[in-house]
Amino acid sequence: MTIFDRNTSPCAGCYGGASLKMLVFVVFLCAPLFAARHKLPDQVVETPVGNFRITNLDCFHGIGQMFVKGRLVNETSKSWDTVSLAMEFRDKNGVIKPAPAVLTKKDVGIGQTVKLDMYEGSAKADTGTLSVVFKFGGGSYPVRYRLALSKPAPSETLAFHDDALAISFGFGRTEIDFTLQNNTDDPIKIDWNLVSFVESWGSAQGVIHKGVKLADKQAAKPPTVIPPGAKIEDMVVPLDRIEFVEGTWLTHPLLFEGPDSLKMVGAEFSVFMPLEIRATIKNYTFAFKVIGAD
Repeated sequence: MTIFDRNTSPCAGCYGGASLKMLVFVVFLCAPLFAARHKLPDQVVETPVGNFRITNLDCFHGIGQMFVKGRLVNETSKSWDTVSLAMEFRDKNGVIKPAPAVLTKKDVGIGQTVKLDMYEGSAKADTGTLSVVFKFGGGSYPVRYRLALSKPAPSETLAFHDDALAISFGFGRTEIDFTLQNNTDDPIKIDWNLVSFVESWGSAQGVIHKGVKLADKQAAKPPTVIPPGAKIEDMVVPLDRIEFVEGTWLTHPLLFEGPDSLKMVGAEFSVFMPLEIRATIKNYTFAFKVIGAD
């Protein structure tokens, strides 16, 4: 089932754009004149971080179209980048087939009211008993994670040191940042082709770091050499967060955004970083535990 927002115009290959827009415009103007309209009670849509409320809900059928009007009120504790609501249409005969549609709205701030004005262009329904039920389908909002280092040694400051090095970590939306200090009198070498990011469920993958183009994510990477007593500032980005979409390279968030972030609390993930120190490879695993998600 396809839901169209009234603020956007669908396009079709068999008609000219102008003709289609005129047809849609005429349908929108005429449908309310012939539709059997009836107001519906307000609805509360529960999410893990509070509720959305649907008010002024009006669902009607006309000229082969099902129309929905109303207001979406954000009563949750978050400002949503996107929120998706499943829409199940019903009439006296039960749920209208095909499967429930999904309505997505963007940039819905705390306390904000958003206009709902859309139609479904292919279903048939009994006009006198037509209704719609909204359910939470998903969405995303910015999340502030609180993390602690659990290996090689516990640290709430995300720092570790030994005789060879001192390293501290920070987290951005799409990468793990770090500063690495060489405490030895010899160079330390990072072979980036051996560094990996290990997901909370155990799956490992390669990474890129600062200065590597996203398009070169699968290419061999030259090593980084840290001179004695020197330090570097760098980052790691897991390869599967990098995707080519519609002609553009994108980097997706490192951790879940939105309600799914609550599932991450208690989870662990790690960076495996073999370092060549004094002609010997020393394997470091820096493991992080999620202790909060706000």
